[in-house]
Amino acid sequence: MRMMIVAAAAVLLVALNVRSGRTAEARELIGKLPELGVPSFAINELQGDVELSARRYADAVNSYEKATRERPTSLLAIKTFRALQAARA
Repeated sequence: MRMMIVAAAAVLLVALNVRSGRTAEARELIGKLPELGVPSFAINELQGDVELSARRYADAVNSYEKATRERPTSLLAIKTFRALQAARA
């Protein structure tokens, strides 16, 4: 139970870092998520969010596509589409 709480807190901290433009901190935390038992599809989605925030659109698309292969969702489809559109702009 404690590990799940720590993992959830780490995921939220990654999201907060992304929103604050702290991509380096977010990337560092993402590297620790596997140790906390965070599923790889969630890690890939967060990685995509970091890359999108950093305007590394091709990397964002790749991460979102990895996450989609494991667990497809409509939100991932939207995120992938937005990253593709941003890459073309």
